[in-house]
Amino acid sequence: MLSTRDSRDGGERTASGPCIYVLGSGLAGLTAAIIAAREGCRVTILEKESRCGGNSAKATSGMNAAPSPYTTGDSTVLFLQDSLHSGGGAEIPELVDTLVNGSSHALEFLESFDLKLSVVSQTGGHSRPRTHREVKGAVGFDIISALKKHLDTLPNVTFLVSTTVKQLVYDTMSDRVIGLEAIDSTGCKSLYHASAVILCTGGFAHPNPLLVKLRPDLAHLPTTSGKWADTVGLEYIQVHPTGFVDPSDRLSKSKFLAPESLRGHGGILISPLTSKRLVNELETRDKVTEAIFKACPSDQQSEALIFLNQAVCDDVGDSMKFYLSKGFFKRYEGLDAVAQGESLDLASLFQTIKEYNEAVSGAKADVFGKTVFSHRFEESDIYYVGRITPVIHYTMGGLAIDGEARVLAQGRPVDGLYAAGEVTGGVHGKNRLAGNSLLECVVYGKIAGKAAAEYGELVKRGKLVYK
Repeated sequence: MLSTRDSRDGGERTASGPCIYVLGSGLAGLTAAIIAAREGCRVTILEKESRCGGNSAKATSGMNAAPSPYTTGDSTVLFLQDSLHSGGGAEIPELVDTLVNGSSHALEFLESFDLKLSVVSQTGGHSRPRTHREVKGAVGFDIISALKKHLDTLPNVTFLVSTTVKQLVYDTMSDRVIGLEAIDSTGCKSLYHASAVILCTGGFAHPNPLLVKLRPDLAHLPTTSGKWADTVGLEYIQVHPTGFVDPSDRLSKSKFLAPESLRGHGGILISPLTSKRLVNELETRDKVTEAIFKACPSDQQSEALIFLNQAVCDDVGDSMKFYLSKGFFKRYEGLDAVAQGESLDLASLFQTIKEYNEAVSGAKADVFGKTVFSHRFEESDIYYVGRITPVIHYTMGGLAIDGEARVLAQGRPVDGLYAAGEVTGGVHGKNRLAGNSLLECVVYGKIAGKAAAEYGELVKRGKLVYK
């Protein structure tokens, strides 16, 4: 919401640099803050939760980069093709091109904070392995922690948590955003004058009236998103095919994500109704979701089984310890035990595993068209089996921006207002590829931070030409 003000006084003009306000402390916000601070700006990060990180801190599959020091045979051309194909024609090609071509630098940026994203997996919709994460640790949490630790050392950066922005302040005479109004946890209202504002407030995938209005067909689904996402969006809302079903609270409306990496490292999906596979596990998220709804119909909650053997589990890494501690997986010794424990038809289960192994070896084509395989599944393997269900996960639509991360209104930039991350639209089209969310945050966070700093310097020096 914009309030208006008739004044040419906006942005604090001090010798210590322009004042940049960043709304949101997820990866996009922290990235933008770092870049703006490097440019000599005074940066204030406002976060309505009591802690930093947003949904970025919950990311587990990783971030895409092509090419990278950890991959071979990949390129920006292939990455661009995959991203455009996934977007289904609703994406803005120029924004996608910027995303892809900034991916290698985004990886370098993150690794400059003592992170090593050397484990690479091929996740759904990708033609090559390019989704990067750490050997150990939760990649989203570790990235947020590393960037927050760095920002805490900078004297020109301030965090204001438990602070909700109520509206932006718009100067009608200079035709630009000059500040914002916010309220803290005590109810105290404050007016902040800004050289520029960067919106990094996330999407609206948590159930709220806007979601119900735009996509009533999805309102019944559980979500993986935190309640801090409630600002703007359009009709392109992504349903992630795999959220964990907690055995202790099956129908909970809030679920942990069963990340793409589980399937990227070789996990397969089985229908509990037919005891057979139901889809190419590395298809795009929309197609996997559609297959689950079709193969596992239910009046309450469509549930499929995700199968991992010990080899897949080892490749997934340390995050498996967390999933096991939460009770999301049951451990079985051999397929006989799986069939008995999950009430599956043993003959059908044996047959679907046999057909899968034939596809792995190249003896036969996979019935679902899968061409990338990580591991075979043997009768005597140790298995980890969990239940999953489709969940509301991400909003592709949002604020319109240009290549400089400037927010657009009627096709023209709103001076002094920038945006990055899930709050924006046009980068992913109708369907986002796994690993492109963190990438968008870094690529466009960097762009927004740089552009806002440059604009802020013009404000500080009084060199703006009013419209």
